[in-house]
Amino acid sequence: MMFLKSILTLNTLGLGSKSIAHVKPLNVTRNFSVVLNGASKVATSTISKRIITKSTILSNAYTTQQQQQSATLSAVSSLRRFSLLNKSFNNITKRYQSTEASSKSTTPKFTPEELELSKKLTWEEFLSLKKTQRRYSLIGSVLCAIISFLGSWIYLSQREIDPTEVIFGLDPFTVYIGIMLAVGCLGFLLGPGLIGDPLFAILNKSKSPAFRVKQKQFAQRIIAKRVDASRQSMSNPVPDYYGEKIGSLKDYRQWLRDCNAYRRKAREFI
Repeated sequence: MMFLKSILTLNTLGLGSKSIAHVKPLNVTRNFSVVLNGASKVATSTISKRIITKSTILSNAYTTQQQQQSATLSAVSSLRRFSLLNKSFNNITKRYQSTEASSKSTTPKFTPEELELSKKLTWEEFLSLKKTQRRYSLIGSVLCAIISFLGSWIYLSQREIDPTEVIFGLDPFTVYIGIMLAVGCLGFLLGPGLIGDPLFAILNKSKSPAFRVKQKQFAQRIIAKRVDASRQSMSNPVPDYYGEKIGSLKDYRQWLRDCNAYRRKAREFI
């Protein structure tokens, strides 16, 4: 009944069966396109959510892997540093033990005659003679250097020099000057043994035997009291390892204080 009424209404409005047939497909097509658009939007959003979720999971896994690798590398580097520190500490201990053993094994033993000779000189007299010996050694070094330099200059000045000649790719005058300087340095090094010590022994002939014995005793004391040089640093240098600058009892006491300060800083890792 309602269907008939609707047909009559359409007829009255001037819409026939053709119009009805034309309207119905349009409505169905529109509804189907709306459904398709909605389904495509839902599918697109679902796929994009899944892609975002998977990318987030992958990025988190990659970050975790990178963190694990960095932690492993830091652990390996710390282990390497610890092993290097352990090796250096072992080397220092071995060197310290070898220094102690060598100082104990090289302790000289004096005969009664040498002990009697050493009593002829006091420590103050010995240190004064030691300072004098250093002066004679310096004088001998300077004299020997001058003699060596002048001798090389006299020898080279007698040679004919060709200005066009090249020696090792250098000018001849440059090479000859270098030779004279090298000979002078060699003479400076040989001066104490050639001039200084013999001159000191001649001028102090009566005290030379006692001085030599006292020198051995002094070296023994220096070896026993000096510090471990393997623990030195820029802020904690070794105080006169061979005791060459000691020229009096005051200098010797100061040297002992410097050695004690060095040991204290080495213990405190300063």
